[in-house]
Amino acid sequence: MLEENTKPDNNIKQNETPSEQSDFLHSMEGNQLMSWTSKVLNQPRREIILGPIIILGLATIICLGITWKMWGQIGKNLDIWFGMCLIVFSMLGGLLLITRQKTIFNYRATTTGIAVEHSLYYPNFAGPLFKGSAVLVIILFIGIAIYTGSLIFLIGPVAMSLGAARYLIGWKNEIKYEKSKPWNEYNFVTIDRPSSVIVIHRTDKTVGFETRFENKKNLEQYLQLLKELLPKTATFTEDTWPY
Repeated sequence: MLEENTKPDNNIKQNETPSEQSDFLHSMEGNQLMSWTSKVLNQPRREIILGPIIILGLATIICLGITWKMWGQIGKNLDIWFGMCLIVFSMLGGLLLITRQKTIFNYRATTTGIAVEHSLYYPNFAGPLFKGSAVLVIILFIGIAIYTGSLIFLIGPVAMSLGAARYLIGWKNEIKYEKSKPWNEYNFVTIDRPSSVIVIHRTDKTVGFETRFENKKNLEQYLQLLKELLPKTATFTEDTWPY
């Protein structure tokens, strides 16, 4: 992407229609040619596969660490051990849901270029829910430490879970804004039909302005638009976009 600004906002209108889009999108000069909204998973294929494996593996390692710390007391405190492991998997599972959340994109293409605003797709209650759950987890861990009379539960693997809780407390959904360069500066186009992605490049084919689609009709309409607006020498390539 070429130009980006971020603005924290926990009350994003997740189902905006093109007519309700922000002033940023309408700041794109030129006459509007096309606008659309897409709600898609904005992650490389490798991250989609590895993400759950890494997070669930980390939760398992933390629980093994808790088991090692409590090894001589598990028989008497089985309920505490089970509760702590349940909390760990719940917290990291929550982080997994955040990282696997779909992104909503609002695009506006004009005669001079294209602009997009995008943010993760969450209901309005997501922020308070995440923060409330994180506070509850911190209170539970402190309570367990007081109950057992040992602060050992607040260090080591448990500290990693507390770190995840602190992240959720400070969580904010960001709206990101991007604008393209003028159409005549782009010389290459990558079309990834299986992923419903089109990327326009200036000189370096590993970076560019990405556009994502929920349906093939919008993809084909945008592709036809590019053929009319980009220089006649622009190269169109059907290929996988790995980023």
